[in-house]
Amino acid sequence: MRILVLGGTTEARQLIDQIRKGDDHEVILSLAGRTRAPHSNADQTRIGGFGGVEGLAAYIKDAAVDAVIDASHPFAAQISTNVVAAVADPGLPLCRLERPPWTATPGDRWISVEDLPSAAAALPAGARVFLSVGSLGAEAFRYRRDLWFLIRALSEPSGDWPSTTKFHIGPPVSSIAEEIDLLRSNRIAYLVTRNSGANAGQAKISAAKALDLPVVMISRPILPDCFKVAGVPAVLDWLSGL
Repeated sequence: MRILVLGGTTEARQLIDQIRKGDDHEVILSLAGRTRAPHSNADQTRIGGFGGVEGLAAYIKDAAVDAVIDASHPFAAQISTNVVAAVADPGLPLCRLERPPWTATPGDRWISVEDLPSAAAALPAGARVFLSVGSLGAEAFRYRRDLWFLIRALSEPSGDWPSTTKFHIGPPVSSIAEEIDLLRSNRIAYLVTRNSGANAGQAKISAAKALDLPVVMISRPILPDCFKVAGVPAVLDWLSGL
C-alpha cells in the first residue's frame, strides 16, 4: 500500500521506521514545515500545507494514497480536522495515533484552561513565567507586558518582545533535575504548557510539582471522531488488518 503519514512527532518517526522494516509499503511523510532538520526513513517527504480540505483531498487522489495515518501533534487541530473530511468521500482508511494526555496526580497544582488566550489571562500581574507552548503559541502572551517570561521553543517567536523576556531555544529536556535547576535559577513562579502528553515534556511537569509551582495546563482541542489508537504497535496492527 501507499501510506500517507501526517507527522511532526517522535511517534511518527518511530512508526515509519517500523513500517519500513518490512518494506511492504510505500510511505509518504508530510510535515507542516516547523520541524528542524526532519529525519525520516520515508520513501518521500513533503513539507508545507495542502491548502485546506480540498487541497488535501486532491493530493490524496493524485498520489494514489491507499491509507492515511494522522501522527501529527495533538494540538495540530487544523490538519487533524481536515484529514477526516478529506478521506470521507473516497472512504479511505484513516487511523489517528493519539498519545495519551498527562493527568494530574496528588500534589500537582494544575490550573486547567481551554486555550492559549485563557492561559494568558489566567496569569497574575508581575509573575515570572516559564512559557512552554511553542513559538507560535507564545504569540498569545506577547500583550502581557506586565510579566517576565522564559520562553522555550525550537525557534524564537517573531514580533517585538519586551526586555523582560528570556529565550531558551531548543527541545525539552528529559532530566527532572535539569528542569528544577532551570525553574529555580530563573525564579519561575508559573509554568504554562499544553497537554501534549509527550514523554520528553513530562520532566517540566514533575519539576514544577517538586517545587510546588502552579501549572497552567492548556487542554487539548476537540477533534472530529475517527478510528484512533494510543501507540505505534496498535497502528501496525491496524495496518496489518487492512
